[in-house]
Amino acid sequence: MYNYFMLIGTLEEDFIGPEGNAPIVKVKCQHTLFDQRVLPVNVTRVQPTIVSDFIYKGDPIAITGIIDLDNKGNLELLAERLMILKRDEQS
Repeated sequence: MYNYFMLIGTLEEDFIGPEGNAPIVKVKCQHTLFDQRVLPVNVTRVQPTIVSDFIYKGDPIAITGIIDLDNKGNLELLAERLMILKRDEQS
């Protein structure tokens, strides 16, 4: 079994660098299995130099990382890389 994930979706809130806000990014997944759910992803492992200073609500994003347990035993998504996808300018 692999301990790795990749999410592709849109941001539900503006994100101002990993040091500016709480270290959580909320991603709305468009895949039918997730049925438009918003998944929280912890971004404390992402290096600040890699992340854009401002990522805005509605921006398409891809996140890769690992799945871990938090201190309460719940599953937690830990991002290792954030990739901003190009918006379709025609729509």
